[in-house]
Amino acid sequence: MPARIVPCGTSTELLAGVSYAIVSPGYPNAYAPFTSCQWNFFTRASPSITVDCPTFQLTPAADCSSGAFLAVDP
Repeated sequence: MPARIVPCGTSTELLAGVSYAIVSPGYPNAYAPFTSCQWNFFTRASPSITVDCPTFQLTPAADCSSGAFLAVDP
């Protein structure tokens, strides 16, 4: 079963046995400068989730000006 694409700016309940994919706006093309995107995930079935990033790419920049990824567990 292919992964469900989760759009930017959504809150998604994760279901057991289902794979999800997050992509930047406009993927596979580059996103616009100063683009900010947030994905919120939650589950009722388990107290934890597993995140696996087999493909993850940010444009390299010495001053971190071209991309960032932050994962937070409130």
